[in-house]
Amino acid sequence: MLQLQRIKRVKIKDTWKYRFVIIVIAVCILLYTFYHMISLFGEDISTFAAGVTTETDSLSGTGYIFRDETVLRSSNGGVVDYLCSDGTKVAVGQELATVYSDGSLKDRENVQKLDKQIAILEKSSDSSVTSIDIADLQNDITDDYYILVRMLAAGQTGELSVQINEFLVGMDRLSVLTEDDSKVAVTLEELKAQKEEMIKASGGAAVESAQKGGYFYTSADGYEEVFTMEAFESLTSESFASLVSERRTLSSDGGTAYGKLADNSQWGFVMEISDKKSDHFEEGLNYNVEFTENNGALLPMTLVSKIDCSTRDSVLLVFECDRLPERFEFNRCQSVSIELDSLSGIYVPKKAVHTVDGNEGVYILRGSVVHFRYIYIVYEGSDYYLVSEEGADDSFVYLAPNDLIILNGTNLFEGRILE
Repeated sequence: MLQLQRIKRVKIKDTWKYRFVIIVIAVCILLYTFYHMISLFGEDISTFAAGVTTETDSLSGTGYIFRDETVLRSSNGGVVDYLCSDGTKVAVGQELATVYSDGSLKDRENVQKLDKQIAILEKSSDSSVTSIDIADLQNDITDDYYILVRMLAAGQTGELSVQINEFLVGMDRLSVLTEDDSKVAVTLEELKAQKEEMIKASGGAAVESAQKGGYFYTSADGYEEVFTMEAFESLTSESFASLVSERRTLSSDGGTAYGKLADNSQWGFVMEISDKKSDHFEEGLNYNVEFTENNGALLPMTLVSKIDCSTRDSVLLVFECDRLPERFEFNRCQSVSIELDSLSGIYVPKKAVHTVDGNEGVYILRGSVVHFRYIYIVYEGSDYYLVSEEGADDSFVYLAPNDLIILNGTNLFEGRILE
């Protein structure tokens, strides 16, 4: 009997020990679950839409335009009322400009400014405006505004005037569509009246016409007989240095210059670079040349030759082109950026990259579910990667454009649900 009581006491003690262990385990499980519940639902998760970016290696510098051009002159030297815009292809006998006998250079510049303002307002109030959707127009204006802000912040002045004009046209069109008392039409008439008053005070007029066909431009610089295609085709290291150092101004022989006429669309561009950089270029290949201060025009140009300038440890790059882009100004000296190589890929911030089982990738959010996507890095920047849209291993699921990359968060794993 005594032995039986001892056995019961041992069983009771074992039962309490067992219950105590169970309670401890249960508390640990609850604490663990509570911790992960906090981590699952207490985080502020940020995401980033994956998009394709192009990284470009380029060479910047200054070069000179060669072209066959004829300076146009008039017996009158006053205010000019142009009848054709820059780049217009004209035929023999076509009227180009009305040149008046009176008026200073300042008066001529004021008339040109009025012409630009009038063109903006006419574009803002033409018959097509009434068919524009107001919501779309407001979105376009907002886009133009932010483009201007970014250009100013980055110091990009090449396309600034064009972008400002687009923004003004949008604002004026919105005024025409939404305001009963829009001042656009009134302002347009006032500017036309101002121009008419200046014209009336400018004396006698001579209507100048094209003596041959070609492309008309309103400006001339005095180098039209120097930087010719003949000089371009016979260029040497010495002749280029002589041309660049020559100083010329427009003479008054034969009358006052009011513009120029280019014979055709062919022109050349020559740029001097260090001979150490010349290995990046190969004769006969096409290169994308961005004219950075000329509305940012990007033109494909053929490198026809490389001329060694051994005395200056440099090389002349000689390009040809037959493109005449809209609003392109053929100023003699131009700043350019030449694209050497480019690489495109999905932009991925480095802070979003994780390593799982020895492989790099990112976590993305699809709906409320976390997924892991592998990445194949093709370019490394200071704080980002460019990754290929196609992976190296078909058994992996790789990051794709428009995936929502998770930028922060802890305890991320495949299949985690975020609420």
